[in-house]
Amino acid sequence: MKEKQTLEEFINSQPYYGHGTPEYLEGIEVGAKWQEEQSKEMEENQYIINEMKLLIELEKAIQQRDYYYELWSKANQTFKQQEQ
Repeated sequence: MKEKQTLEEFINSQPYYGHGTPEYLEGIEVGAKWQEEQSKEMEENQYIINEMKLLIELEKAIQQRDYYYELWSKANQTFKQQEQ
């Protein structure tokens, strides 16, 4: 360090890997691409999860419909038997 140089001047004159360097900018670019890929993957996963939830709800509705149809059938048979 030159004697007339301030500490700040000395620090600023040294090579470093701070902001503005090619390495730093490349790191930002790589990080942004990674984040974009992660975001797309999360969207795709969420779409699949939503589709699976929908299929589960449809299956429940079908089971419920079958259950009520079976109850109606039994009640109808009982009613017909009582009519005779």
